[in-house]
Amino acid sequence: MQIFNNQQKNGNSSGNSKPSCSYCGDVEHRATDCPHVATDWAMFQKFTIPCSDPNNWTNNPKPKPHGQSGWRSQAYIVQWYKHPTGWGKWYAQCEKAHNKQVVAKAKAQAKAKGKIKAKPKCGFCGSHDHNRRNCSPMETFINKAIQANREWRQQFYDKFVGELGISEGALLSLTERQGWGHNATNIEKTGIVTKINWDQLSMCADTDYNPSGSHWRSSLDRTLQQQVVIECVVDGRQTSVTLNNGLIRSLGLTSIVSSNGGWSNYENIRVISPSEKPMASEWIDQAHAKAMQFVCKKRSYEQLKDKGFVGLVDRWYALSVKK
Repeated sequence: MQIFNNQQKNGNSSGNSKPSCSYCGDVEHRATDCPHVATDWAMFQKFTIPCSDPNNWTNNPKPKPHGQSGWRSQAYIVQWYKHPTGWGKWYAQCEKAHNKQVVAKAKAQAKAKGKIKAKPKCGFCGSHDHNRRNCSPMETFINKAIQANREWRQQFYDKFVGELGISEGALLSLTERQGWGHNATNIEKTGIVTKINWDQLSMCADTDYNPSGSHWRSSLDRTLQQQVVIECVVDGRQTSVTLNNGLIRSLGLTSIVSSNGGWSNYENIRVISPSEKPMASEWIDQAHAKAMQFVCKKRSYEQLKDKGFVGLVDRWYALSVKK
């Protein structure tokens, strides 16, 4: 998953760059202080969507700050919210941010009066009887996620390596589309696989496990998604081929891997000669346990559910217990 892979690469504990507002994406404040929530919430009460006010932030999105990595920026969020398929999500996010601000204001007022002191609670399950360190529901969920991920790796390995023979050294035929419209032509090229991103692969490559039919929305939050990348030598050059939906279909992987959108020069992949030294099956049992632990480290069960991760775990865990 992206957040775990970024953490491994950059060495920061959160796996993200500078935190940003969960509502509008601005790095200068958090959702509890977002100045756009009140006006947007008032707009929704009047059923005026999308907002035509030229001063509204959605009509003047901030560019991504210099050095800020990741996909979550105001420009990206606005593109999503402006499209009719995203209006419902926009309303839900605004309502959530509005409620956060109401709660934060009430707490601030109560604290100022010295009336209440919040009782500590577990950051994962919300219980007041323990904290995250000794949360048995979190431990149970992590173990469930590891088992679910092992099932995904087993199925991916059986199909990708066992049946198709794709691993380092495999010889592939790649159909490349050149040109546009009526002038487009398909050219078949040969490539030798030099590397596959094995260490990064998990069930999070099944990004659209519960398809909504919308190009703008996938089942799994983008920060958790993972893509299958095959590096090949084609025409004497190193080329990275990321599996999008078209290539996933051409390889017969639709029940294991999915992608919401994506683009590639290549429209079809066919195995000419399987790898003579395929990836060892021990890869399956590693189950990417550290990634499963990492994603639960600073997120609650409800947050993981909202991001689609709980549903993904449920899907692959159910497949594992059927055996």
